[in-house]
Amino acid sequence: MVLLKNDGTLPLKKTLKKVAVIGPNADSSRSMMGDYSYTAVAELLSFAPDPDSGFASMSKKEIETPSVEIPSILEEIKRIISKSTEVVYVKGCDVNSTDEREFRKAVKAASEADAVILVMGGRSGLTPPNTTGEFRDATDLGLPGVQEKLVARILEVGKPTVLVLNNGRPASIPNLVEKTNAILEAWVPGEEGSSAVAATLFGDYNPGGKLPISIPRSAGQVPVFYNYKPSGMRSNIFVDYYNEPVRPLFPFGHGLSYSTFQYSNLELSKTKCKTGEVIDITLKVKNAGKITGDEVVQLYVRDVVASLPRPVKELKGFHRVNLKPGETKAITFHFQVDQMAYYDENLDLTLEPGTFKIMIGSSSEDIRLEGEFEVVGTKKTKVKNRVYHCKVG
Repeated sequence: MVLLKNDGTLPLKKTLKKVAVIGPNADSSRSMMGDYSYTAVAELLSFAPDPDSGFASMSKKEIETPSVEIPSILEEIKRIISKSTEVVYVKGCDVNSTDEREFRKAVKAASEADAVILVMGGRSGLTPPNTTGEFRDATDLGLPGVQEKLVARILEVGKPTVLVLNNGRPASIPNLVEKTNAILEAWVPGEEGSSAVAATLFGDYNPGGKLPISIPRSAGQVPVFYNYKPSGMRSNIFVDYYNEPVRPLFPFGHGLSYSTFQYSNLELSKTKCKTGEVIDITLKVKNAGKITGDEVVQLYVRDVVASLPRPVKELKGFHRVNLKPGETKAITFHFQVDQMAYYDENLDLTLEPGTFKIMIGSSSEDIRLEGEFEVVGTKKTKVKNRVYHCKVG
């Protein structure tokens, strides 16, 4: 689970009087499964059955039925919430449909609820009915069909609204992000995914996931990534596009928690070093929140000046730490300097002398602590390898 946005609406209280659950993936076990799950492969083979596969003799019902019982997100919400809470479900629309006939019913349910949970996204598989997966490429990164229109209509009601994204590709939905109270990225979470979503929504689990990618604002922004060269991430000399920022919708490494974490006391075991040496980079992390949570501390390093352009930052280490309320822990990255070597114009793997900037943060853009060290010498040195060897202790 990656908590992309939260204005304090999450976690929801289990004692709410009425909750509206809306969306094409809310009551779908199938949406929990990826494009190489049993069901998805069975769907593919049912299009052109392999006589030796055993699928050729299976009925349509057998193919569409998962091999194990998989509850939907709606079912898990009903299970976890207070028995006195009324849960109203409206599908609203199908995953990839132009049918808006249920919009009015969905808006009515939202207007009468204390909170709204929208479960939107795609259907992962390998055949034409699916919207994501192998063979299912797309030309844009918005939500399929009329889902975005449905979300916009629900947001107009003005009730606290949580958007759960159950999808196999990142969603570029800047307009919805701006207006939604909270967004939980669940991806395609598998058999136990629905229980994980429900537990996160109602506070039984404190999310600590981080994005392994940068989520673009639109398909036209692709490729977008954190480790660009100094002249990159510019549409033009004025930096931004004329119609939107050049920065991603959500950056690499981003992910919120129901806790807050404070970083302090950055120390380096040495500030001058040579090829082959290790620098111990130590810091302290404190849980300043009221509940136990996980934080993923991220170490980025930048070669400030080099013979060839180098990335503005490179992830060189990370560590997940579990902290109780008020607890502080010290984290030490044992950073091998040779990791900063790169292939020069002669295709030699070399480490150049110079200044290197250290950045410690909660994401690639949320940098909390900074420091620097210097590789001493008068000329670049060939390095045998740059195996990523940043141990944490």
